[in-house]
Amino acid sequence: RDLLGFEFVPRAGLVMQDAHQQIITSSCSHEIAFPLEALGLPREEIQSRIDNTLDFFDMNDFRHRDPAELSGGELKKLLLAVAYAVDPPLLVLDESLEEIDTAFRRKYLWEMKRKQKSIIYFAAKPDPVIEETADSWYLMEEGKINRIQQAPTISYPGRRQDKTSSLERDSLVTINNCRFGYENRFTLSIDTLTLYSGEVTALVGPNGCGKTTLCRILSGLAVPEEGSITIGMHEVHARYLSAWAGYLFQNPDYQIFLPTVTGELTYGMRRMGLDRAECEKKSEELQKMFLLPSGNTPPSMLSYGERKLLQSAVYYALPKGLYIFDEVDSGLSLPLLSRILDLYGHRNAALLLVTHHQGFAEAVADRIITMGNGKIVRDERLGGRT
Repeated sequence: RDLLGFEFVPRAGLVMQDAHQQIITSSCSHEIAFPLEALGLPREEIQSRIDNTLDFFDMNDFRHRDPAELSGGELKKLLLAVAYAVDPPLLVLDESLEEIDTAFRRKYLWEMKRKQKSIIYFAAKPDPVIEETADSWYLMEEGKINRIQQAPTISYPGRRQDKTSSLERDSLVTINNCRFGYENRFTLSIDTLTLYSGEVTALVGPNGCGKTTLCRILSGLAVPEEGSITIGMHEVHARYLSAWAGYLFQNPDYQIFLPTVTGELTYGMRRMGLDRAECEKKSEELQKMFLLPSGNTPPSMLSYGERKLLQSAVYYALPKGLYIFDEVDSGLSLPLLSRILDLYGHRNAALLLVTHHQGFAEAVADRIITMGNGKIVRDERLGGRT
């Protein structure tokens, strides 16, 4: 039967691509409780659902934490937890499993199948974990939706062909005996790590293992409590790192703040001392290179993927020794990923890619570093020495 809008609310759950757009409270347990209270459930039922949800999502330690303190992947898990607690028969997930580790993606999807939930999942690219559980596939092109027989072929962008041996590359930045903690909840402990010029390194590991914290230290946004960071032979301070490294945040909206695409593209160049004519010329070149819309377009009108392209274009205009891409593959199709990595790959900088997609990491990286519980548990150069 036809349902009125308010009747449909408890029957469908939506988890949006940008998790920050849906967070409204100051603690994880309150976030889960809010829609349950709005539905008028008894207090005992609400508490039971909160406890069961936090247990399934392995987030009991997050009960009283502020969502603002969570990583991007943890934030998406929280929103999935909210929908899980409401327990509607239909779930609409807009790239909601991006930035979440493979083990939990698999656990979550199989649990939804066990509970016989209907899921509509929107994705910019295929995902092997989704392929395991999906019953039907649809391809959207030019505003039309067509059913297809099977999942689209996954064709990851490949590693750039470079005859330089990893042993012959110049060491660029080294971390030694680094320690950094968060109020007794988590401690990052890195004995030694060296990144090399011209090398693409993928950083993998489960949500909350310390990947983003390591990136913040390498970019000067966090200062280690112990240890040293050297570039070449010289120890450097966080202030130097903040100018030397380019950190493309997981959420592009944290780095987009001007009213037009041209304004975003030229801001950094103007601060470097380039004149107006040169800035505008380079801005037009960047718009074409990164497939961006007209320079007068407000960034707020761009899709999530287009905002990530704009973020990539902004940093491409700024010469850096190290470029860090936190979840570069989130919200972007494989052709667009290939385009970005090809453009950046022709520079002699080090590229550090944070990702939860093992296939993507193996396809594009020269080296994969795996983290767990705040430590490096494996450091492997593909096709060569570990």
